[in-house]
Amino acid sequence: MLYPKLPPGYITKSTVIVVSSGLIGYGITEMLWGSETFYSKGVMPFVHRYIDGENSHRLAVKVAAWGLLPRFGLNRKEYPELECEILGRKLKNPIGLAAGFDKDGEAILPLVEYSGFGVIEIGSVTPIPQSGNPRPRVFRLLEDKGVINRYGFNSDGVGRVQQRVKGARSQWNDELVMFGVNLGKNKLTDDAKLDYEVGVNYFAPFCDYLVVNISSPNTPGLRTMQKKADLQKLMAYVKHSVDLLELENRPKVFLKIAPDLIDSEKKDIARVLSFATI
Repeated sequence: MLYPKLPPGYITKSTVIVVSSGLIGYGITEMLWGSETFYSKGVMPFVHRYIDGENSHRLAVKVAAWGLLPRFGLNRKEYPELECEILGRKLKNPIGLAAGFDKDGEAILPLVEYSGFGVIEIGSVTPIPQSGNPRPRVFRLLEDKGVINRYGFNSDGVGRVQQRVKGARSQWNDELVMFGVNLGKNKLTDDAKLDYEVGVNYFAPFCDYLVVNISSPNTPGLRTMQKKADLQKLMAYVKHSVDLLELENRPKVFLKIAPDLIDSEKKDIARVLSFATI
C-alpha cells in the first residue's frame, strides 16, 4: 500500500471535504452568474420540499441582505432599449420590485446595486411594530408559480425601518433607480389617516415616492377607505401632511387599491384622484 499508516477514516473524510468543497464552489459560481437552470432545477425544488413559504421568504430576504445576488452573466446586462422616463425620472428599465418582498427595508442597498430592478419599493410599513396574522399565512401555488400571502401587515414599525432607509440612502448614488415606501395602518388604529400621516413624516424626506396602501383584506376596515367620501378625506390629509414638510424634493404619492373593485367604485376613485394634486 502507498500510504499504510493513514489514520482510520482519513480517505472518507478527505473525500467528503473535497466533494463538499466542490459542490459549494459550484453553487457559489452558479449563484453569482445567475444561472436560471441552477435555481429552477436545483435550488427551488429543495426549498419547496424542505422550507415552508414564510421561512423561505425570510431566507430570501436574508440572502439579499448579505449581497448574495448575481454579479455576473447575461442577466446583469442592461439594454439601452429599456431605458425610460417615469414621473420625470430617467430609469435604466421600467421593471420594479413591489412592496411585500423586503417589507422592513433589510436589503435595500444590495437590491439597488445588484438586483437589476429600475424601481425598488419596500413595505408595507406600519407606525407601530406589529406581528401580523398568526401562522401559517403564506401558501404556495406551485402549479401557478405563485403564492397567497395573508401576512396582515407584519412590520418592524416606522422607527426601525426609517433607520435602515436613511443608512441605505446615504450610501448609494445610482440615479437610475427609483425608491419607494409603501405605507400601511396598524390593525388597532381607529383613525387610519393618522397612521398614514406618521408614515409620510418618517419617509417622505428619503424616498422618490410613497404608496398609500388601502387594499389589504387582512386589516379590519381598511378597504372601507376606498369609498369616495372616506378616500377624499384621506388623500386630502396625506397631501396636507406632505405639504407641511416643505421638501425640496417632494415625493410623488400613489394609491394602492384592491383588484376586485367594481366599475363604479373605480370611477369614484379616479374622480377623487383627479382632484387630488399630490
